[in-house]
Amino acid sequence: MFSLILLLGCGEKSTDTGTVEDTGTADTGDTEETTETGETAEPGESELSEASFLELTQAGGCSDYFIYIRNEADTISLRLQGSGLAAQAHEEDSVVEVSYDLESTASAIPSLILERGSLLNTNSCDDVFEDEPTIDESREAISGTITLRVEAEGEATDWGEVPANMDVTLTNVCFAGAETLCVDTFEFSSSIGWMPGK
Repeated sequence: MFSLILLLGCGEKSTDTGTVEDTGTADTGDTEETTETGETAEPGESELSEASFLELTQAGGCSDYFIYIRNEADTISLRLQGSGLAAQAHEEDSVVEVSYDLESTASAIPSLILERGSLLNTNSCDDVFEDEPTIDESREAISGTITLRVEAEGEATDWGEVPANMDVTLTNVCFAGAETLCVDTFEFSSSIGWMPGK
């Protein structure tokens, strides 16, 4: 187990702070691949691992709500998508805090996906799609807890923007695969609630 405290920043309406504490390994897929270091991955071996979370340093978000954090090359990405929390924070004029048990069958549970590929967020929070992402590996979160804290920022607009800041905390979250990949604790944050577009 190891931990790393990161101070994150990006130019996509976000103020980001991250803490990583990871354990676990992962193996999935059935074709031989060449890694970024030039080494050949064995069939069935995943390139996503506990170390992948340490690479995630650039966060962004939009709508109500879509939030992600990626590595600098945009070849590894963690994406969270749900609905309604920014609007709720504005309506109640208060901080909204909610936790989700990923093993629950409740329909309101947000989608949490860890991906590996290229140009993974090239179209995220944009209204013009210019390039096509390539997804080589995708793992859905299947257990653990997602805790979200959403605070309204500024005023809601007549055209549907509900600007807010979202803090995401993952606790004991595991992702599906031939061997599950787990992270003890991972945190990040970004602005959300604004309409996609450049």
